[in-house]
Amino acid sequence: MKPYINKINKYLVREFIFKLAQSILIFSILIFFVNLFDALDQAKSANAPAHIAIYMSFLQIGGFINDINSSLILIAALITFSKFSQNSEITIIRVSGYSIFSILKPILITSFIIGILWIIAIKPIIITMQKKYNYIEQTYIKKEVRDLITHKNGIWLRQENKANKGEIIIKAQGVYQENIELKNAKFLFFDNNNIFYKRIDAKTAKLNDKNWILGNAIINDQQNINKKIDNLSIKTDLQKKFIKEKIINNFQDVKLFSIFELPSIIKNMEISGFSSTKFKVYFHSSLAQPILFISMTILACFFGIEHNRNNKRSLKIFLGLITGLIIYIFIAIIENIGSSGLMSSVKSTWYPAILISAISVILIYRKN
Repeated sequence: MKPYINKINKYLVREFIFKLAQSILIFSILIFFVNLFDALDQAKSANAPAHIAIYMSFLQIGGFINDINSSLILIAALITFSKFSQNSEITIIRVSGYSIFSILKPILITSFIIGILWIIAIKPIIITMQKKYNYIEQTYIKKEVRDLITHKNGIWLRQENKANKGEIIIKAQGVYQENIELKNAKFLFFDNNNIFYKRIDAKTAKLNDKNWILGNAIINDQQNINKKIDNLSIKTDLQKKFIKEKIINNFQDVKLFSIFELPSIIKNMEISGFSSTKFKVYFHSSLAQPILFISMTILACFFGIEHNRNNKRSLKIFLGLITGLIIYIFIAIIENIGSSGLMSSVKSTWYPAILISAISVILIYRKN
């Protein structure tokens, strides 16, 4: 009997893995062509060769697949169980003495293993693809030869105004991370009464030991209007280490760090007095993925296994997909709440995965 059971288990696992590979391939092709049109426009505007656009579109696939990985598990499992039901294979297997939990077991184990492999093997590849994409975009589209960190709202810093006992607000288009050099920076000067009195625009602003060294600066105040100065020094109390930590915390994409890098980053940020909340949430959400994959598989079993003569089978598959979408949105909202500090990183990542698993198990138990 055991060889027969092993043969059934191998068949179930093989079908599930094949359907998962198909789902990943279909979505990869879809996202490639969706991104290709935008990449071609960017390449044309930047006078970059067309093959760069194709390469950029390919590199973006990994990030998208990573974002919807749990949904892909759900879709693959739904298709697998639906096929078994449609071909009456579920009925044959159950007549052979298999319960629903017995059918689920090999696929659940496979989902869990895929979750672990995703964390330790697949995500590092996706991170490499995303970093390569950023490099290609900066080099060929933005024409940057160095690693520039940007943000849609700009990079903002604040420091003491040594000359007037007020403060200086600094806004930059981006920061070259390797040597802390600001690109297209604006220095807004306020006195001790919080009254604005001077503005300096600089093409570059490089941080030395205790000074900002501004290049191609333009000064505007009561005495000067658009006065150009090639080199200008502004005293600062900001330290390179402080700015690096601030940049990583506020502007660096947390998805560019692997699960192996995150613990040391979190530790260093906490030692430096910075908030590491969003890094903790991402770290725990990554660790919880195998549990979430299991939840999606159990949920797919509930919606996918129906008697071949049941006319509501297509409706249940549709409801399974809608449920998966709702879960995806729910998890995203809870993780955002956790990243904002309104909920602990453990509660915002592990609790939803465990809750969904528990509900799924109850549904299957009632179905069995």
